[in-house]
Amino acid sequence: MKSSGTYMVTVENEYQCKSTDSIAIVVKARPEATLALSGPTRFYEGETVELQAGLADKYQWSTGDTTQSINVTASGSFVVTVSNANACSATSQTVVVSVFPLPLKPEISQSNDTLIAVPTNAGGAYNWYLNSQKIITTAKPRLKLNETGMYYVVVADSNGCSVTSEEFYSVYTSLTDGSSKITVYPNPAVEYVQISTTDIDKLPLSLNVFDANGKNVFGTFTISESLFEINVGQLSAGVYMFQISSNNELIKIERVTIER
Repeated sequence: MKSSGTYMVTVENEYQCKSTDSIAIVVKARPEATLALSGPTRFYEGETVELQAGLADKYQWSTGDTTQSINVTASGSFVVTVSNANACSATSQTVVVSVFPLPLKPEISQSNDTLIAVPTNAGGAYNWYLNSQKIITTAKPRLKLNETGMYYVVVADSNGCSVTSEEFYSVYTSLTDGSSKITVYPNPAVEYVQISTTDIDKLPLSLNVFDANGKNVFGTFTISESLFEINVGQLSAGVYMFQISSNNELIKIERVTIER
């Protein structure tokens, strides 16, 4: 029976004796297993989507939950079975949720006249910025320097998610580290950093130390001997650029990490 009503049946035997009976049938509505989503079903770690079923008396999710709605934070397939007071039930369509890992935050390092973003992100795009202005988008995690300034990189993965590095102050020089015979050590350092040179003809040298914001934290040191020691015990933990010049010509850039 598909509709409510009173249904009657009459039977008759071979002697034409008849018997009649009736029954009242009530067809009650089946619950609707609808799902409402609070947002997209493809997102990144740390985000969530709420799945909410329509009104019913009871709920049974594929996760084991029995509430009207659930919050999903991990990949998976989700359905809900709803039932009413008449024990009629219905099951929703399957909702597939995909949660992607966030790309790792890049860190910029410098090798001679090239900036390098690590870790690399296969299939991603590297959007490089200089002094808050976008300068280029590359498929490789390297940028050839041609200007001094504050750099950072925004890395976008193949799913469209992006993450931004810390700013990195870099000084451009046409000379490479190989053109000088200067060593800066230890690196990382805690209390002292030593600068040694085997190229006596370059003396005296000038040393400037810059923090991540491009601030000269000491002023200018004059290095007149082949071995020079600087006390860095008062510096905060972080990365500093040691820039060494001879006769007003920049000949060495060393990125030194200070630990605490």
